[in-house]
Amino acid sequence: MILTVIWPLRHRLARPGDLAWLVLGLFATGRFFEFFLRSDSPQLALGLSNAQWTSIALLAAVLAGRTITVRHANSARSPTTD
Repeated sequence: MILTVIWPLRHRLARPGDLAWLVLGLFATGRFFEFFLRSDSPQLALGLSNAQWTSIALLAAVLAGRTITVRHANSARSPTTD
């Protein structure tokens, strides 16, 4: 499923690492919703399973990592003036 989303985008994503962040984000999102369908997982806080909390943490890490990557790429690209 993830492959069908990323395959057409593989040449459009310009920055190194964009494809990896996209794959990790799609994985975390898919896993989060998948565990709503599973009934064999015990619920933790707020009615979410351990796997769903892990997916939320992974998605937060993906968003933070992508933001840092974009900022780093933009700062490396812009010339500094003395």
